[in-house]
Amino acid sequence: MAPKKILIGTAFSDHARAAAQYGLSLAASVGADVVLFYAPSPVEEPFGGAYGYVTEVLDDMVEARDTRTRKALADEVATLIGDGERVEVAGYFGVGPAAAAIAQATTDHRCDLVVVGSHGRTGLKRTLMGSVAERTVRLSSVSVIVVR
Repeated sequence: MAPKKILIGTAFSDHARAAAQYGLSLAASVGADVVLFYAPSPVEEPFGGAYGYVTEVLDDMVEARDTRTRKALADEVATLIGDGERVEVAGYFGVGPAAAAIAQATTDHRCDLVVVGSHGRTGLKRTLMGSVAERTVRLSSVSVIVVR
């Protein structure tokens, strides 16, 4: 069964862009729509994600981050699509740990496949830094393709 809507996770990195190109090619070949999705890491969230302290300053910081994220997603969609594949792509972002946010977005946007990139870390680096791709595979309710 060919997917109808593919969620592609991005971190605006070279690895993520390679995964996005793969996902876009797959989408074009089966006629699927694409959701390009980004979840800021906790370091990028104001005050490390301390949303319980709702203040005017925090709201301004969140709004500024969201504006930057929307622009970055729009730029990434434009870069990925260019003059190449003719695929319907929408950019969205969520908040929280990336793998959990991707799993939730998959449900919210009714995606039936996820494509994510992997840095290919092994050993101590993988242990210390974790693997968003691995956690995405574990948390996702749909199939996940990991592009390395």
